[in-house]
Amino acid sequence: MSTDECGTLPLFEVPPVAVPASTRLSRADRQAAGIAYGLHPLSSSRTVIPLHPLAERVAGAHGRQDEPYRCGLCWWLGRPYGDRGPKCLVNDRARVTPGPASDVQPWWPACPSWTPIPGGGDQR
Repeated sequence: MSTDECGTLPLFEVPPVAVPASTRLSRADRQAAGIAYGLHPLSSSRTVIPLHPLAERVAGAHGRQDEPYRCGLCWWLGRPYGDRGPKCLVNDRARVTPGPASDVQPWWPACPSWTPIPGGGDQR
């Protein structure tokens, strides 16, 4: 056992703890947790967006491809910035930013504003 500079013994020795480079959850982890809780991935601390009542509460790009209630099959999905990621254009583009945080993944579960694409095609 080691002693401190005053010559007293510590109550117990604590091994050094490796702290990861980032202790924050990744965006994907936060979105997956929100989906499991019933929140759409575009939800934020200012805007809470619930999931569509019929949408699956499962995160992951490898979910059921036949699930109709997902963002990739919504009429509101568009590309207002050309080649940049797809965005949700509902509510006069209130959910759109030019950055990647508001990029919509086609496999995300739908929100209550989900509107089917005429003809049932996939936007992506």
